[in-house]
Amino acid sequence: MRACAAAAAILLLAALVRAQKATDRAIELRSPGGRIALRVRLPAAGSAEVPRWSLAVDGATLLDGGRLGLTIEGDGELFAGAVAQVVASRVHDERIPVSFGKADHARDRFGEGRVVCAAPGRVPVHLVLRAYDDAIAFRYEIPAAPARAELRVLAEGTSFGVTGRPTIHTQFLEHFRSSHEYVVRETPFAELPAGQLLDVPLTITRYDGPVLSITEAALVRWAGMSLRRDGDSHELA
Repeated sequence: MRACAAAAAILLLAALVRAQKATDRAIELRSPGGRIALRVRLPAAGSAEVPRWSLAVDGATLLDGGRLGLTIEGDGELFAGAVAQVVASRVHDERIPVSFGKADHARDRFGEGRVVCAAPGRVPVHLVLRAYDDAIAFRYEIPAAPARAELRVLAEGTSFGVTGRPTIHTQFLEHFRSSHEYVVRETPFAELPAGQLLDVPLTITRYDGPVLSITEAALVRWAGMSLRRDGDSHELA
């Protein structure tokens, strides 16, 4: 599951149902108080484009233009021009114990939507969106395909579109098998070297806005997460 700090929940069902209109190419989730919005912009069916997503807090867009993408051997990019359909949504609210820290419990409250993206000749991919009170999260799931003995992932094209001129706090890694024991560097985004391997959690600070942290979670038989600046763009991929 990919995750970054921000949030959403109670208007989930209405927002997802609204996205089913033929003329509506977007899915939107909002937090209970309306401060935080997660939006996914869907490409036209049959195009070569992939969905793009954004995150806004108090009306200010903090992440924008990030890609959703998953390339499978023999199928290609599963999200490219796929037809999207919301198939399920739910709200979860539970008090859970916390073993360490100042509090002995936390509130596990989120709204969840499951969107099936499918295109002719490809296996479908489920985009699972979650909106918490203090975070958003998403992941890709591929249902079992009895006719396929295995699926080989060639690339995961997820990216985070960073807006403005923030500062990045992270470790610069030498390689994918790093011990993750480096000094955390404070670097203006504009000065991040293209292609430099960046560790997570990766924290984004602004002088006039909330702090975001991008990390990984709930990995099951999946490679660990790291990021790179995509060329001279504002995307971390």
